[in-house]
Amino acid sequence: AAKETEHAAALAALLTEHRRWARLVELPAREGTNNWERLTGDLAILSELSGDLGRLATHWNTLDPNLGDRLQPIVTQDIDVVAELRKLALRADPQALD
Repeated sequence: AAKETEHAAALAALLTEHRRWARLVELPAREGTNNWERLTGDLAILSELSGDLGRLATHWNTLDPNLGDRLQPIVTQDIDVVAELRKLALRADPQALD
């Protein structure tokens, strides 16, 4: 959560520098009857957002290499966060064998 908060602040700073502001989005209600279902939902959302950010970083790197260079560390760290969340989801899987 701390990493994602840092990423949000860094992205907000980048937007502000370009006279843009983040829009609030309405997130879907957290559903799930157990930790595994909730983690799996979070993992799906974070994976999609991470992939989108990676594509945007590549796109911006061709238009503004400075901006692309500033986005790339966030993309790299998000890959690690997704991997950690995946590990947590696997440990919380009620069908997994111990």
